[in-house]
Amino acid sequence: MVARTVDSIASRWVLPFLAPVAAGLLVASCGDSTGPGVSESPPEDAQVEGPTANTDEEKEGLRGHWYRREAKEPTAAERADALEGIGYAPGMEAATSARGIMQYDPDLAENGLNLYSSGHAAEAFLMDMEGRLLHRWTKPIRAIWPEIDAPFGYFRKARLISGGRLLVIFEGKGLAALDKDSNVLWTYDKPAHHDIREDADGTLYGLDRKAKPMPEFHPDRPFLDDRVVFLKPDGKELGHVSVLDCLLRSTYADDVRKIVAAGVARGLQEEEQAKELYKEKLRENPELLKKLDAIGDIFHCNSVRRVGAEEAAAIEGLEEGWYLLSIRNISALVALEIDPDRRTGVARWFARGPWKHQHEAIPLTNGRVLLFDNLGLSPQRSRALELVPSTGEIEWEYSGSDESPLLSTVGGCSHRLPGGNTLVIESTRGTAFEVTPSGEVVWEFASPHRAGDDEELVAFLPDVHRLNASDVSDWLKVDTK
Repeated sequence: MVARTVDSIASRWVLPFLAPVAAGLLVASCGDSTGPGVSESPPEDAQVEGPTANTDEEKEGLRGHWYRREAKEPTAAERADALEGIGYAPGMEAATSARGIMQYDPDLAENGLNLYSSGHAAEAFLMDMEGRLLHRWTKPIRAIWPEIDAPFGYFRKARLISGGRLLVIFEGKGLAALDKDSNVLWTYDKPAHHDIREDADGTLYGLDRKAKPMPEFHPDRPFLDDRVVFLKPDGKELGHVSVLDCLLRSTYADDVRKIVAAGVARGLQEEEQAKELYKEKLRENPELLKKLDAIGDIFHCNSVRRVGAEEAAAIEGLEEGWYLLSIRNISALVALEIDPDRRTGVARWFARGPWKHQHEAIPLTNGRVLLFDNLGLSPQRSRALELVPSTGEIEWEYSGSDESPLLSTVGGCSHRLPGGNTLVIESTRGTAFEVTPSGEVVWEFASPHRAGDDEELVAFLPDVHRLNASDVSDWLKVDTK
């Protein structure tokens, strides 16, 4: 249902990743746990880092490993740097023997080409319906930004545009455009994340973020300000708009303030619990304290779509040219009206309903919105939802079967195909399904890629896009027989 008041979402607002943070992962990343709170014991793979010296003299003469005796609270700037670099784990679930195309019904599937990226490496692949590789792009993060302190990275989003050009997002690091031979055409050197789209006129729009102080919510801790950013076709910035500013400028401002304040209070309490639980690890490696943040990622936007004329005509409450966003951490869908100068805007529509920590909200021409509901059904089951935005009524859903329930605690997405089938991506399990309106699986892909020190994890599967052969005909010859 549509909601404009604060309720139990405040009690679930904080990202529940405090234990992985103590092992060196960022709380603001999208992922390694499903429920709020702190685990009872540190992860088995927790590592302490070193050596680190306190003074120039110690740096000159020190040999071997040692650590500071007392952890120091990080500065606001250090916390801001850690927040802006949030990312996803390359793999989260134990690998199985499943690899490649597991099912394919050519009579019922909406045949085409499949573009996907994977958490194992900075690579994207174009394959046909039977899994044959047609093209591959690859570009390590250090080959684009040598100065970035990130030895590993992968394409969190890969979006194909004309001429074999591929837009790739390194989560929280930046955005790059590659040609068909993986040469870098241009870069956007700010913390892009989750989504990038091309408009009809060639303008690009997507998401980035900026860590900044917000004294209204905390006197000295920085928060991530999610922004809708607009770029020229060559990657030059046209403007950006703060999502928080749009909300605080709207009729929903009081509710938003209450949600944020409640989340900050709960997050600070959970941080204190984590500091006590992991005090020995933090004493050994105080650098981890910078990454221990349960309040900085206040919204965590994960998709943005411009509402077109057909969608606006069909969906009550939305207007052409507004931007529909999925905001994970408050389980909300928001539509922004952004001024022509691309500097200011206001939230015109705000909805919450029977979904939780959702991803990829897509307006449809049938008057509904499609989204991937990670945890609204249960902590152990996800679903793709097609719903009426004005009422929250669910018109269609797919949640797998009782024997094999759909589950992606983080990530996940779904795409409506032109003929009515739906492509559903189960990111943490590295699988994708094409299902009919009746829920019959007519195509299934299991990622062949592995992650982890010993390749014991299936690689995170951020997304799969179904393309037509005509989408690549200007640069790639494809046998469609």
